[in-house]
Amino acid sequence: MAVGRDWFSTAAGGSASEADASSALDGTQGVVELRRTSAPAAQSLPEVCRLGGALPRVVTIGNHQDNSVVLQLSGASRVHCQLALRTFRLQEQEKVHQALFLRDVSGRGTLVNGVPASRPWHWLQEGDALGIRSADADQSALVNFYTVRYCDLHHLPSVLVKVEEPLP
Repeated sequence: MAVGRDWFSTAAGGSASEADASSALDGTQGVVELRRTSAPAAQSLPEVCRLGGALPRVVTIGNHQDNSVVLQLSGASRVHCQLALRTFRLQEQEKVHQALFLRDVSGRGTLVNGVPASRPWHWLQEGDALGIRSADADQSALVNFYTVRYCDLHHLPSVLVKVEEPLP
């Protein structure tokens, strides 16, 4: 996770009951979208993958057919990464926030904006690019396959967020 960030991306506001009600209105929109990049290697992926609302809150991406999104790229692991939409409240506040997190479970690494994802979970921000390094001859080649878009983007000031690193 980037240190010194001014804000973090979140979606949906209001109380817990308002967030549930608004999500139920249009379950096809979702809370967060992954939009396929124009990279030639990414063209076999669905154009848009949505999470939240009445849609799944967790998806897996990898080269095996059992994944939510099948990543047919050289260098992709059987299960490459997991994406989870998490709901949370700040202490003493009624407003509900939702944010998308990535967990890299691959042997080769999942990249966020060209940099290895934080472990165990990486808080994904509006506009982040998800990618992997190619396993082809040019292993330094980066393939970005999705960008992150929050459908109802809110900026949560970083002074309100304490990100704790897990114990070793």
